[in-house]
Amino acid sequence: VKVRDFAIVFVLILIIATVFTPISVLPLIPLATYSYGWIQTGVLILIGEFIGALIAFGISRKYGLPLVSKLISLEQIQKYEKVLPEGNIFWAIVLIRIALPVDALSYVLGLFEKIKFRTFAFATLLGLIPGAFALSYIGSLETKYQIIAFIMAILVILIGYGIDVRYKIYKKRKQEALAAKLIGI
Repeated sequence: VKVRDFAIVFVLILIIATVFTPISVLPLIPLATYSYGWIQTGVLILIGEFIGALIAFGISRKYGLPLVSKLISLEQIQKYEKVLPEGNIFWAIVLIRIALPVDALSYVLGLFEKIKFRTFAFATLLGLIPGAFALSYIGSLETKYQIIAFIMAILVILIGYGIDVRYKIYKKRKQEALAAKLIGI
């Protein structure tokens, strides 16, 4: 297999993995970084994920909630909807893209008519850049450093989840206290 052919196959696998969410390309990233270096691999990841995101968005726009609800739970869709602000949708998509997986997000965003295709495309491209290059750089490291990076990522996710849970508990207690205060008045 020629190196160029592998690049094409790698991008196609990335597109498929983005459109069909359970597929993962993580095991292929070290092979790609070995073949191309981390910068070119980052570009390939960006291209594949971007095209896949556009396809998922288009599928969602065309077939709507009946199809998307088969891929993603209604609870997840509502969660994403709550995160999207009314204004500054572009920057919200950029930030959400940096923080959340590509696959489900593209389908969910395709459901919202307030998001124009051009806004989605540019915000998605900008939001994918950090993750694409971070993955490719980590994929270029020795295995022991990849394991350390993986453990650190898990810790960051767990800490973020813990902060989110604590915030929700705090918010609920605050609402309960306010309700109790109002009832007492």
